[in-house]
Parts: sequence; C-alpha cells; structure tokens
Amino acid sequence: MIRRIGWVVAAATILGLTVIWPMIAWFMVPESPGSAEASTMVGSAPASELWIRTAAWSLGIGLGAALLGWGPGRLLANRLRAGRGGVMLV
Repeated sequence: MIRRIGWVVAAATILGLTVIWPMIAWFMVPESPGSAEASTMVGSAPASELWIRTAAWSLGIGLGAALLGWGPGRLLANRLRAGRGGVMLV
C-alpha cells in the first residue's frame, strides 16, 4: 500500500511541476501596459485558451498511451515472475 501511495505522490508532483504550475504562473504574470493585446494573443486564439488546449491534448494522449501499455506491461510482468517471459522481454 505504501508503495502505491509513493507512486501517486510522485506522479502528482511531476504533473504539478510540468503542467499545473506553468499554467498558474502564466495567469499570474502581470502584463505590460503598452502591449496588453499583443502579449495575450497568439495567432487567432488567446494564449490562455492555447494553454488549456495543449494541456488537455497532452493529458489525453498520455492517458491513452498508458492505457494501451497497461495490459501488455502486466502480462509481461506476470510472465517474468513465473520465469517464462525472457524471450518476450527481448
């Protein structure tokens, strides 16, 4: 049980440092008075909308990849524990 909690804490820390903290920092940065419109627009969408879209796509792709790899990973781990997965590992 303690191992699982450690992995959850590690994953939450990595997610917080790589996704959530930059998004919060982006919204907290004060804008310069002369270029307020130029600094918040990237292309035809506001920068905050691009941040949210990018984070959503990244999380979706990451979760999809994890779900696709979960089954084969468990199968390989079970076979290695039983001593029959050497060829499959190679």
